[in-house]
Amino acid sequence: MRLRALVDLPKEADHPLHQRPAKVFPSAEYRHRQYSELTDQRIGECLEALDTDVVIGTRPGLNVHVARQAPQRVLRVGLHGAELREDATVRLRLRGSDTVRDLSPRIDGDGRGFSFTTGPEDLTGGAAGPGRIWDAFVRPAADAPPIRIGRLLDDVADRKHVFVYPALTAGGLSSRPYYTVDNDLAIEVAPAESPICPK
Repeated sequence: MRLRALVDLPKEADHPLHQRPAKVFPSAEYRHRQYSELTDQRIGECLEALDTDVVIGTRPGLNVHVARQAPQRVLRVGLHGAELREDATVRLRLRGSDTVRDLSPRIDGDGRGFSFTTGPEDLTGGAAGPGRIWDAFVRPAADAPPIRIGRLLDDVADRKHVFVYPALTAGGLSSRPYYTVDNDLAIEVAPAESPICPK
C-alpha cells in the first residue's frame, strides 16, 4: 500500500486553484472550506489513474468524488454514514404519537461517532408513560433530517436476537434498549412487574 498527499499544503497553500472553492466536493458538507478546485483536480486525477476494479469512498463528500470522477470501468462503492456537527441532536419519538424528546449527544472527535444518555425523566411524563416504546433517531445537524439509529450499524443481520440488553429499574418502571425486527434502536418503558421486563 502506498500513501501520498494529493495536496502538499505547506508548499501549495498559495496555489491559485487552492484559493478557489471546490466545485466537486459538495458545498453542503461542513468540511467544504478545507477543499478547493485544486483538491477537486488532484482527487479526479488520482481516481482516473487508478489501476483497479473497485473504488470505495469512505465519507459522504468523497462518495461524491467517486461517483462523479472515478472511471466508468470500475465498480464504485460509497460507504454511507453521517458526520455530526456541534448542533446534532438525538431524538426519541414516542411510537404512535407526536411526542418527542431531544437530547444532546456526546460527539466523538472525528464527528463520526456519538453516544447519549437518557433517564426516566426523559421517558415518562406528559404523553409518555408505562408500556411505551421510544424510537431513536439522530439528527446530524439542526437542518438535517433525522436518521434511525442502528439501521446500517454493521453487518449483523438480526440484531434483535443477537444484542439483548438488560432492563434498568427505577421509580417502579423498567427501561430497556432493544433492536426492532428492522434492526433499529428503540427503548421500551414498562411497569417493573411487567412480563416484558420481569424483576
